Amino acid sequence: LVPSGASFIVKNKASGLVLDFGWVLGIDLWASNGAPNQTWAINSVGTSGNPTPPGNGQQISDGDYFITNQYAGTVLDDPKGSLRSGLQIIQDPLAGKSSQKWRFTHQGSGFYTLQNLSSGQFLTSPNSSTTAGIPLVQQPPANDDSQVWLLIPSNDSYLIQNKASGLVIDFPWASGIDLWSLTGSDNQLWTVTP
Repeated sequence: LVPSGASFIVKNKASGLVLDFGWVLGIDLWASNGAPNQTWAINSVGTSGNPTPPGNGQQISDGDYFITNQYAGTVLDDPKGSLRSGLQIIQDPLAGKSSQKWRFTHQGSGFYTLQNLSSGQFLTSPNSSTTAGIPLVQQPPANDDSQVWLLIPSNDSYLIQNKASGLVIDFPWASGIDLWSLTGSDNQLWTVTP
């Protein structure tokens, strides 16, 4: 960390490059130029009045949340609260149903499992596929990285990236939700609210 006024520049020791908010692809490493997109505030995040242990990467407290698309304003939903494994997750207007709520459980380093409250199944990247456009599905616990997700902050929203595939949850302008290469556009940004 290199102090820069009330903020910091985050510099990699090995490469000498700094964290940079790239306007197209999100966060990347770049040569230091002192621009505002290379300065970062470091804030303490609390959970229920208790500070989050430093360095664990936890973005939000464990709990039950709605996941709302920034562009469409619709939420991730298990269709009709189905128990069917491999079913594609859809987007629907918020109705407060348990099929629209997801239990976030922190796995360390900013990664979470996301379990549907209605079905008890987990958001999954099928077969850990790296093929853009593959449907986002629910499946019983697999205890592998196909069901582990990284929350990447972007203003008041998050990109939600699968640990195994590297693909992010994407609203594809249709009912079913898929996984896509990271673009950082609004259809890939999600708010997480109780």
